[in-house]
Amino acid sequence: MHTDRDVIISTLFREAIIRALVVFSSILLLVIGTCYFYGIQRIVEPSLICFSFSLFYEIGTLIAWRWIVTRNIDLLTGFLTAISGFRFLLSLILMGVYYATHIYSEMISFLCIFGIFYFAMMITQTVFYRRSLNYIN
Repeated sequence: MHTDRDVIISTLFREAIIRALVVFSSILLLVIGTCYFYGIQRIVEPSLICFSFSLFYEIGTLIAWRWIVTRNIDLLTGFLTAISGFRFLLSLILMGVYYATHIYSEMISFLCIFGIFYFAMMITQTVFYRRSLNYIN
């Protein structure tokens, strides 16, 4: 039997995957327009890295959110703060690793693409988690 929490969790998983795919496909459409100026390699690799980062981060936070919802609902407001800080920390680590492994000129395109993914994750997670928090309470 499905409960309201199961419906919220499945909706969250579906929205996270769709959100990551939409941002990734929009970046690929950007590649078509800019491949004549920069070359396709400059945008595809950062897009794949950012897509992988956002997808794994979304799935990881969803698993943690599901665990917290089933165990202790009182921790949900603190969880929202924790995932924001954790997202920022992981983003800094990812940018540092990318900077250490690539040349400086590739870093500009990575930061532009990563900024799009980061803000999309930040806005949609904030909206959905707040909405689900109101729905659960």
